[in-house]
Amino acid sequence: APVTEAPTEEPATEAFDPAAHTWTAVGAIAPGHVDGGCLGVAWDPAYAANDLTLDEATGLWSITYTDVAATGETEDYDDTWYEYKVAADHAWDLSFNDKGNAIGDGTNAKFTVPADGSTVTIFFDGTKCWAEVVAPEVPTETEAPATEAPVTEAPATEAPATEAPATEAP
Repeated sequence: APVTEAPTEEPATEAFDPAAHTWTAVGAIAPGHVDGGCLGVAWDPAYAANDLTLDEATGLWSITYTDVAATGETEDYDDTWYEYKVAADHAWDLSFNDKGNAIGDGTNAKFTVPADGSTVTIFFDGTKCWAEVVAPEVPTETEAPATEAPVTEAPATEAPATEAPATEAP
């Protein structure tokens, strides 16, 4: 995909209506910025598979990625993370990060993924975006319930009472 530059000045914001736009998650795994990771492709606002969906009830746009691989140390890097933005209308003319309007390079929002199999949801509220990362539940080691050997008592037995025969001396 051709590399395009991020906008360098504030776009006009009069009568801005976020609902009038298509919003797309764009980003890549940093620091290399060539692997799109869970986003599929790196930094491509035209990649419609990353279009966010509006939830009419909450007023939030979002997209969820499942079974996301952990970030962290790799063969090429000591540490990795995601950098991302939300871009309008499959172009770089207008984009948002976690602080607001993302103008210029180096204005990416970031998140890390702590464990393989995580779920990542990117949200956008019309003014900024953020990511929620949920790691899978790791089963804890459970201890086997304490078991005790059953206690069986031997039946009570008593020696029969026998009396010695009475003997008389002759």
